[in-house]
This record gives sequence, structure tokens and C-alpha cells, in this order.
Amino acid sequence: MQTIVSSGNPIVDAIGQINITGNIVPASWFRKITLGSGRPDTVAIIILSELLYWYRPKETKSKTGQIEWNKKFKKDYLQKNIKELCSKFNFSYDQVKSALKRLEDGGYIVKHLRNETIKGTKYGNVLYIEVVPEMIRLLMAEDESDDNDVNDNNERNLLIVGDPQGIETGGSEDENLRVSASIPEAQGLESRTNTKNTTENTTKDFSSIIEAKKKFMNQIDYESLIIDYPRKQLQLMEIVELATEVLTSSKSSIAVNGEQRDTEFVKDRYRKLDINSIKYVLESLGNYTGGAANTRAFLITTLFNAPATMDNYYELAVNHDLKVAN
Repeated sequence: MQTIVSSGNPIVDAIGQINITGNIVPASWFRKITLGSGRPDTVAIIILSELLYWYRPKETKSKTGQIEWNKKFKKDYLQKNIKELCSKFNFSYDQVKSALKRLEDGGYIVKHLRNETIKGTKYGNVLYIEVVPEMIRLLMAEDESDDNDVNDNNERNLLIVGDPQGIETGGSEDENLRVSASIPEAQGLESRTNTKNTTENTTKDFSSIIEAKKKFMNQIDYESLIIDYPRKQLQLMEIVELATEVLTSSKSSIAVNGEQRDTEFVKDRYRKLDINSIKYVLESLGNYTGGAANTRAFLITTLFNAPATMDNYYELAVNHDLKVAN
């Protein structure tokens, strides 16, 4: 039995005897892979870390003592199923589908849909995912000055996420091979990669942000909205995050529909939002067929206008229905 020299700390020693496995997530990703609101795109971050786990080579030692790299899957690209990712990380189908779309839009992955015959059965739209090494290198680059301050000697802060499938559990590519549904164009808000930290974000009292978020979720009856719109959880959380950002802003003005508005006036409008306002916003987003160059600004304006335009919208809709009925 191997002798272990104590660290001198009982907690450290106890943790050292636990076999902890999982995907690694550089902490800088939570600043670099963000949603339109500027908040971390947690779903996309976790999924990308899972994909990188599968693409990291498995090291083996040859008879001559050389280190050999082997891939963990059999074909040219990794085959992954959306439902499998949902099950592993307890995400909804829409969350995973939208996150994959955002990762592809960001250039981190490329999706390939193939028609294949698996064990004698023909399948269409089998999803394979290619990871783009050049983009991962850019993502991993410590190009932010605050990264250099935090990570002495170029060391990266790493987080452990989940329990990887495959090598540690004796899994194989065959177990990983499952049929994927075609991924249609994801609905909802776009994401953006943000590499700039603002002074406002770093100086805010984090506890006050959490409190404001909880208060707004109660204000709009978030739990009921989730029940009514189970497939729009991503959009609903985007709305919550953006509203929280507005309600905790320390700026003197906020851009609404291309015009600078007094922040307190904008906050007052946001405090009038309720469950019906959010339902109206979701319906408006679903019916909107135009393009938006800046989805964040578009959503800020839509939420700002909701308390004033909602009643007129529904009155026109009712009048239209009555006219059709007659």
C-alpha cells in the first residue's frame, strides 16, 4: 500500500482520499461565454466542457514506454444525442438545443447531421459534433489583464463539473452512440461572447443582485410562468437576468429604443411588470418576424414598453376575434 504523507489539514487529507472525476471548466469561461445580458451562458459552458472531455485524448503507454494518444470515439467526429445531454446535466431539451446553436454561432463547434444505418436500422439526422481547436485556443488564451493578476504563473482556475462518461466508467463509443433528432433553428435570444469586464459589474454588491433577482421573480410569478411555458425556460431566465441588470443598474441612463432614458424612470416601468406583462412579451417575441441587430437592446425596449402597450394589444386582438366571429 502506498504511504501518504499528511498535509497537516484533516479536511484536505479527507478530500484527497475521495476519487473526484469530472470535466474541467476554466473560470475565465464564465466571463467569456455569456448571454445577451452579459451573464454567464452556463448551459453552453457545461456542454462545451463535456464535448472537450470527449475530444481530449486518452493517454496510454506503449511497450516501448512511449506515450500514445488515442481518441475516445470511433468515427471522425463525436456522436452526441441531445436527450443524452439533457439527462446527464438535468437540462431541458430546449436549453440544450439552444446552447448548441449558440456554441455553433460562436464558432466553437460545427454540427453534422448524417443518415446512417446502425445495427441494421436506418436513421436520419444522426448528430455529430465537431469541436474547432482554433476557437478553443482563443478561448483558453489568458488575454485579459485581470486573468494575469488572478492566475499567478499562468495557472488557470478550474472547476469540476459532473461525472464524465466513457473511460472512467468503462463506457465505449457504442454506448455513446444514440440517435439524435434534427436540430431546427433555435428560437429565443441570441448569445454573444463577451471578453470585457465592466466596472459596474465588478463593483456591485453581489448579495443585492441576488435579492433583486428573487424579488423580480416573485413579482412576475416566475414559478407559474415556468408551468405555463415549460419550453420557454431559457427565454424566461434571459428576461429575469436582463430585468435584474436593469433594476440594479447604477448608470444615470439606459438606452431604450435607441434613446437614453433616465434610469429611475426605466426601473419604475420594470417594477410594473407582472405575469401578464411577461406573457405578452413572450407572445410578442414569438410573433415577431423581423430581425434585431442587438437582441439585448430589443428585449430591454420590449420589456419597457410592455406595461403601456399590453392592454391595447389585447383589446385589438379581442376586437379582431369578435369581428371574425361575426
